Amino acid sequence: MTQKEDREKLKVSRETMGKFFYDLAKAMVIGAIISLFSPGQDKKYVIFMLVAGVIITFILASVGNFILKR
Repeated sequence: MTQKEDREKLKVSRETMGKFFYDLAKAMVIGAIISLFSPGQDKKYVIFMLVAGVIITFILASVGNFILKR
């Protein structure tokens, strides 16, 4: 492979990995929203899941952004 092909392959790999982390972040948001509507859940548990979901979403989105910007 040429150097140009190697750089293009690395670029595509980074883009794919970045998109993967953004998709994980979206899944965390959906999971947190679903936990709000689950019957019979303790309110403390739901609040904990929402806070954890927001924190993990932020971390995953930051990782995806870091990979894409690199």
